[in-house]
Amino acid sequence: MAALALGALTVFAASRLVGGKPGLVLDHEGIIDNSAYSSVGRILWSEITGVRVVRPPAVRTNLYGPTIRPPEFLVVNVRDPQRFIADSTPLKRWLLRGNLASFGSPVAISPASVHIDAHELAWYIGRIVGPS
Repeated sequence: MAALALGALTVFAASRLVGGKPGLVLDHEGIIDNSAYSSVGRILWSEITGVRVVRPPAVRTNLYGPTIRPPEFLVVNVRDPQRFIADSTPLKRWLLRGNLASFGSPVAISPASVHIDAHELAWYIGRIVGPS
C-alpha cells in the first residue's frame, strides 16, 4: 500500500512540475483546487460556508531534536463534506477523510503549493463568500 501511495504521489509531483496548470484558480463560479493530490477540483461559491487558517500542532522528533512547525493551511468549509469524499478514488478518499478528521473539512489547501499567504487568501475568499 505504501509503495502504491508513493508511486501515485511521485506521478502527481512529476505532472505538476511538467504541466502548466495553475494550483489554484478563483473565478466567477468558485474555486478550482489543483494544489495537491488530495485536491477536490471545483468548489462552487454556493458550496462554501466559510474559510479559516489553521496551523497543525508543532511536532518534536525526539527529546533533544528540533521542534518542527508545520505550515498553515487554508481550510475551506463546505456544505456537504461527504460529497467531496465520495466522488474520489480510494486513496484520495483516505486523504480527504484525514483532512476532515484533522481540520473539520476535506478541503485543506497548503498555501506553499500555490505561493500565496494563507491569511491573504482567506481574507480574499471570505470577502466573496461572506462571514462564516
